[in-house]
Formats: sequence, C-alpha cells, structure tokens
Amino acid sequence: MRFLKNLEKMAQAQESFEDALYTIVLEEVEAGMVIRDLWAKSLVHCDFDLNKTRASYIRERVSRLKKSKSLCEYVRLVAKEAEFDAANMHAQMRYERALSLHQEQIQNLESVRQKIEDQIADEVVELKRRKEEAAADFLEERKKATENSKRDKNRLLFVGLALSAIAGGLYVLEIQLMVIVFFGLLAALVLGSAFISPASPESCIESINLSLDSESPLARLRKQHQGIKEQIESLKGNPPQKKQPTNNGGPQRSRITELEKELYPLFALDAV
Repeated sequence: MRFLKNLEKMAQAQESFEDALYTIVLEEVEAGMVIRDLWAKSLVHCDFDLNKTRASYIRERVSRLKKSKSLCEYVRLVAKEAEFDAANMHAQMRYERALSLHQEQIQNLESVRQKIEDQIADEVVELKRRKEEAAADFLEERKKATENSKRDKNRLLFVGLALSAIAGGLYVLEIQLMVIVFFGLLAALVLGSAFISPASPESCIESINLSLDSESPLARLRKQHQGIKEQIESLKGNPPQKKQPTNNGGPQRSRITELEKELYPLFALDAV
C-alpha cells in the first residue's frame, strides 16, 4: 500500500506523526483519491466550495487516522525498526573499518618482515664473502710464515754447526768451561728451531669465523625478524570481532505485517 510505504519512509526519517499524516493525505487528495463518504460530507458542509471542502476533508481525514491505535503502533514499530537497522548499519561500518585497519597493519608488518629477510640474505652473502677473504688472507700469511720459518731453521742449523765446530776446537784446547757454554747455546738454538712452527689453518679459520659471527648484525636482524613474525601471528590470531546484529525480526516484524493488514480498510480510497 502506497500510504503505508510513504508513512514508513517518514517514520524512518523521524518526522512528526501529524506532519507525516498531513503530507500523505495531501498527496492522496492531489492524486484524486479520497474516501467518498467523507468527501461528500465535507462538500455539503462547505457549501460546495472546493477549496474549503479540500481543507475540511484533509483535517477530518487526518483526525480519523490519528485516532487509530493500530496506525500509531505501526508507526512506532517502524520507527523502532529503523533505529535497529541504523544501529546495525553503523556497527557493520565500524567492523569493516576496524577490519580494514587490521589488514593494513598486517600488510605493513609483512612488508617490514620481507625487507628484513632481504637484509638477512644480503648479510649472509656478505659474511660468507668476508670469511672467504679472511681465510685466503690467512693462508697467504701462513705461507709466508712457513717460508720464513724454513729460512730461520736453516740459519739456526748453520749457527749450530758453527758453534759445534768452535766447541770442538775449544775442547781440543781443553777449555772445558767454554765448551759447556757453547754446548748450552747449541742446545737452545736446536730446541728453539724445533718449536718454530705456524699455527694450523683450521684453528685460525675457526677463530676468524667466531670473530665474524660475533661482530655480524645477523643476530640482531634475526631477533628483529622473530619479533615481527610474532606480531603478525598475534594479529592474525586476534582479528576484530564482529558485533552481533540487533534482532529486529521475529515477533516485531510479524506484528508489523499484521498491522498492515489491519490498516488496509483505512486506505480503501475512491477516485473523484
């Protein structure tokens, strides 16, 4: 029914009940749809003056509608239903905004995590390169040290032989104290040459690796990456909760449907 549709719109717009009735009855009259008996009564009462008849009919029609308890209840229920719908709509909008912000926050954290992962990958490559360079430098230094050690041993051997010859000569001359001194020096030189050897490459490379690992920002990056990952998992595990919609159906909607049927006779209009 058009009247109820218009009244429902006005109830949802929270217009005053009486203003809504005047507006809708005026639309009925302008469309040539009236209650024939009431129109005839107004026409006689106003001496067939159309303007006065029209005004009288509208006043009487609105007065009768205002006395209808069913119509008042209908408007009240429709207005309440409109409030429920508006509350549900606002709740849905708030939920969608919260969900959008939640997803945006996750995306931002995912972007940060990806950047950190790229930095970790770059750092691993750089660390590997530094280790290889350090190992190569160490092996080169060790090679030089080995060569120097060989030269030192040869020198010590030469000095030892020379001292042995001198010691032999002194012994022949029966200078026993000097013999003891020279043999002591000879023994010291031989033992010293035996202990001159460079460190093993494995132990030195291991120390280089430990030094590089302790100075590398890898640990810091990995810790930061773990923190971001935990934040993402926490956000994904706690999404915004959607508020349950207000129940505006059931008995209330059924009652509105019943009232529409009851009000139908009030709008059985005739064309004039």
